[in-house]
Amino acid sequence: MTRSRTFLTAALLLSALALSACSTAAVRPDPPPAYFTEVTPAGIRYNHNWHGRPCFTIELPSTDWSLARVSADRVIWKRGDEVLAVFYSDNRHGRFAVSGMSPEQALRAFIAYELEFIKPRFDMQLSGRVRTASDPNGLWGQWSWEGHGGRKQVTAAGGVPADQQHQIA
Repeated sequence: MTRSRTFLTAALLLSALALSACSTAAVRPDPPPAYFTEVTPAGIRYNHNWHGRPCFTIELPSTDWSLARVSADRVIWKRGDEVLAVFYSDNRHGRFAVSGMSPEQALRAFIAYELEFIKPRFDMQLSGRVRTASDPNGLWGQWSWEGHGGRKQVTAAGGVPADQQHQIA
């Protein structure tokens, strides 16, 4: 009789443990936020954390910027009449890396990478000389770009791109 009691006690204990393990396994933590901001001693830090995308962090040197719009590919900040639009590009597929480069080298390499990306979409492409400068907001690059005679891409969902002209900073 004691053997069957011991067996029954062990069976009840194991089933109780199994049930508690099943109930805790069903509880999943909330997913992390897609983005968040932090106020720092120097200004505002924006953390971009969208699922399936590389994580990015941007430091804005003051707290007078306000977050206007956020998506997985773009963040827009406003400060009075000024607008700061940041477009994110996932460089992993293009095997673009900046390890060991200075900030200016990385900026120039990124501009060249973006120009090569857009080049096959137009019959003719013109780009102006890249100018770089530093100010209290950081290192900046500015250049002009024109594309004429758009080509329809096999993977493009839309039609032929129209002629375009941009000043990019």
